Amino acid sequence: MISGDAEAFPFERFWLGGVQFGEPLRGYEETTLTPSGYFERRDTEIWDVDRLGDAFTTISAEYALRLGTSLSISTFYEAGGLWRHPSEVDPSRLFRGAGLGVQLVTPFGPFGLDYAYGFDKIVPGWQFHFRMGGQQGL
Repeated sequence: MISGDAEAFPFERFWLGGVQFGEPLRGYEETTLTPSGYFERRDTEIWDVDRLGDAFTTISAEYALRLGTSLSISTFYEAGGLWRHPSEVDPSRLFRGAGLGVQLVTPFGPFGLDYAYGFDKIVPGWQFHFRMGGQQGL
């Protein structure tokens, strides 16, 4: 969480959703989880700066099975939330996702593919993710 006024420093604040930008939460597109709830990426009802929060929490449980020295498959369940201020944190208001993943460790770093279900979208459904970097699944 960020204490103090970070409004003038948007890069010191948090994004939530997806796997490449900000805080990861699989099952949702990048930056679609906001302090005001779920908003599609191209939704014109919310400004990009309103997608940022000063406090977040994520919880992840993952079971991975190694298939050799550089390949693994996994199943996971995640939940997370984003709030404007640390005083608004409410662990009963989390977005949930679950799915399957595969990760390959290469000399250039790990690459992963995840297929996750976002339970708390307006229309719940599956989301495909491509990850570069990170250690999920190994």
